Amino acid sequence: METKIVAFTVNLLKLKLIYFLNLTLWISLIFDSICFRNFAYADVYLIILIVTTLFLAFNLSYIFSKKTTITLSGRGFLFETEKKETTIREEILFSEISAYKIRLDARRPNSEIKIYTSDGECKKYFFITKKDEDDQISTKQLIQTLHLHIQKYNLDKPEDKKIEFRPQFSGTKPALYMIYFFGLAYLIAVLTLLTLSAKGYEIKYSLQIYFYGPVPFLGLLIGRGADINFYKAMIKYAQKEL
Repeated sequence: METKIVAFTVNLLKLKLIYFLNLTLWISLIFDSICFRNFAYADVYLIILIVTTLFLAFNLSYIFSKKTTITLSGRGFLFETEKKETTIREEILFSEISAYKIRLDARRPNSEIKIYTSDGECKKYFFITKKDEDDQISTKQLIQTLHLHIQKYNLDKPEDKKIEFRPQFSGTKPALYMIYFFGLAYLIAVLTLLTLSAKGYEIKYSLQIYFYGPVPFLGLLIGRGADINFYKAMIKYAQKEL
């Protein structure tokens, strides 16, 4: 039995290219301000970088999105993406999949699935929800449906033939080690600055270090908690539905 659902996929290559150009532009401005010894402007450029990146993430996803019909069957997935006057077909068989990851953005209506094939290839699909389209499925329903369909395939398979459901990177042990590293590095930096300040040394840009230092640590920590909770919730969802 086959099931067809409609979604909107985004060309990640084009999106990443725009991000790269945007990042290159603003980093060059930051370096320019540093070279001219006016670090205050670097702070302004960093804020603008964050704002413009978020703006691009929200708007360019709609620009580069394409209508995709996904056919679910006992054999796997068939993605049919409309592109101008042609339709691009890509079929992924369950027998060719070794593992997969899924992600759902709780703040914006988008989701993603990464499919790892037995030959080492990684296929990424990024989905968004368009408000003006009535025949589409929500990204939450979509990612739950894809996840459930794979887990149904796993039911009657031996352990060595099952498709592995993996957490996002932030939910893995390497990410935990990175959190420890950034947290320890920030602590050492703060203690060093406090020690030098107590001895009468004037430290340039110390406020920037205090303010921006925890960003990598806190970002990974928050992301890890959210991804682990989502991973566990999806496992429970599949167990309940099956």
